[in-house]
Amino acid sequence: MVTKDESLISTKGFLAFHILHELHSDKLCGDDLAVIIGNRKKGKLTPGTIYPALKILRKKKLVKHIKTGRKKIYTITENGVNEYKKVRENFFFMFGDLIKKSKKRSNNIGPKKIEKNLNLVSTQKRKKFDFYVEGEE
Repeated sequence: MVTKDESLISTKGFLAFHILHELHSDKLCGDDLAVIIGNRKKGKLTPGTIYPALKILRKKKLVKHIKTGRKKIYTITENGVNEYKKVRENFFFMFGDLIKKSKKRSNNIGPKKIEKNLNLVSTQKRKKFDFYVEGEE
């Protein structure tokens, strides 16, 4: 039996993809990444979650950082962009038809609705979500 706090599907494996997705659009510090991804997950990401993941991505040369004062600003590398595009392509190959079918059944899915529900902080310079199949809204 699944309790209120449990889920049958975990999104833990998507953290690296989320990080690459956000850095593909903008340069961000770890705290900003934690807030943005946490909002998307409807939860809070702790430093113990985000920074080890960033360290692994740095070791794999998929992201790099520049120190500005006390903060590290992370950017995606060329290798990171290539990896992100491959993973994104595989994601849509596996799940794209499910997104399209769900979208036809209900207008509750889509970048505009997600953006509205997330209540993204207006001070964060964010581009429109490109997470869904391009050309669809």
